[in-house]
Amino acid sequence: RTHLYETSGFDYDWFLKYNIYTLERAIACSERKSDGAVEKIVCVIDFGQYSNKVRMPMKLAKEQLICLRDHYPERLEKTFLVSFILCVACFYCIV
Repeated sequence: RTHLYETSGFDYDWFLKYNIYTLERAIACSERKSDGAVEKIVCVIDFGQYSNKVRMPMKLAKEQLICLRDHYPERLEKTFLVSFILCVACFYCIV
């Protein structure tokens, strides 16, 4: 079964770089706003509109989680998963 990401010419590298850029900007903005007092971030992942048609490929999801784990362990305070469903729970247990 092909993913929507694969049929639309989706670029995995661009997506990962964009998410890392957004994370870096969030860190910089929170440090600037708090004059360096706040160094931690909170990650919120909403699965409310999750479906098989728009789901992220496992390879990409795993690479994102590995990137957070390896490069931002001191920055990541908490991760919240909203509207968490069974198939995503199984994936989370695997990773």
